Amino acid sequence: NKVTKMRCATRLFSLSNLRATNPKYIHSKRFHSSRKEINEKEGFHIFTWGESSNGQLGRKLNDFNFAQPGIVTFSGGNLEPQSVSCTDSATFAILLDKSNSQQKLYGWGTFDSVNYKGLAIKTPRELSLQNLNGSKIRSIKSGQQHSLLLTENGKVFSFGEAKEGQLGRKEDVFTPYRVEGIEEEIDQISCGWIHSLALSKTGKLYAWGCGMFNQLGETGGISRPLASIVESTKQLKIKMISGGIDNTTFVTDDNELYLIGKDVRFKRTGTGLKKIDFKFPSEVVQLCSGVRHSVIRTSDGNVYTMGENSEGQTGSGEGFDPTGITRILSDSSLIGCGALHSFAVVKNEGLYSWGLGQDYQCIPKRDNYVSPILHPLLGSLEFHSITGGWFHTSAIAKSSEPNQNDANYWFKIKNSGNDED
Repeated sequence: NKVTKMRCATRLFSLSNLRATNPKYIHSKRFHSSRKEINEKEGFHIFTWGESSNGQLGRKLNDFNFAQPGIVTFSGGNLEPQSVSCTDSATFAILLDKSNSQQKLYGWGTFDSVNYKGLAIKTPRELSLQNLNGSKIRSIKSGQQHSLLLTENGKVFSFGEAKEGQLGRKEDVFTPYRVEGIEEEIDQISCGWIHSLALSKTGKLYAWGCGMFNQLGETGGISRPLASIVESTKQLKIKMISGGIDNTTFVTDDNELYLIGKDVRFKRTGTGLKKIDFKFPSEVVQLCSGVRHSVIRTSDGNVYTMGENSEGQTGSGEGFDPTGITRILSDSSLIGCGALHSFAVVKNEGLYSWGLGQDYQCIPKRDNYVSPILHPLLGSLEFHSITGGWFHTSAIAKSSEPNQNDANYWFKIKNSGNDED
């Protein structure tokens, strides 16, 4: 069927561009310099669910799919999760070691073909941060098979695959290295499928990597391995950014939404910068993207979606044609995106999800959801962030029920699988 064919064709590709952040730390601009994305979160855990064939859930069980959430456990200190991101076949997390106040980078899944020969790493493994020289990390974002780190002093580091220049260098690396060519202090980062984005404190947009669909802001399908300012946006003051598979989406200080690259609503490749003809009734405070769809949250709690709807990922109902901007939920406090699925946390209700769910990435059933569905099982969880790869989901959350913060609780209710190394 269509989903099976997609899985075969896209096993190595993913989008997860955050996609989400703690609403308490969002003022009016996503990831703005006046806030910190990362903070201490007493009692929070990393939860994962969905496909596990590449080890991307980090939960040591022998199932192909995990229909229930589970807690990822870590060795090596009193570790507190601060940020999480997903590629197609792996998950990465920044954790704070509370015993010495040092940050650590962990990864699990299939991501390092050089050192691990493409084998699945089923339990979290610490990765080196030696090139950061002790700089504190604000956020991590991931694309198809690459990731970006943003430090508190506004520097950008990258690791993963580099085949289209998305690392800002030409060779694959699995230890983060500084991205050259950015002279300003950076305030936000985002990853598209195989391109990368950075937004300076002055509101200037930098882009590098694959430009096949003009998603770097230049016509002619030009790719580039060096970070440089997107010339077509220099006159705009941008406040938040998000990358898709073949497009770049951003919001300006005057609350206008723009798109660079392919606009699937018109089934054509974009020829440059395009302003989306829609007036939000209140301020946009959060933006995230999947492959070819975007989810937007405004200050009044409304959730809007637009873009490709092939698997129901815009949550707009039974039609599967690309959609314009549609309001689908209200009273939300958080949103997130996987490649073809989406999330929103609604106050006093809990987590809603919609879109592709053939591997339980939307839970509770192995099915697609064309409209948002509420998950009572997760009603007790307080979410800090939620994001996804193509077929799996990761979240930072804690439960108001003490026993649900025990990894064994979620293992028991799942009631399947066998522990293995």
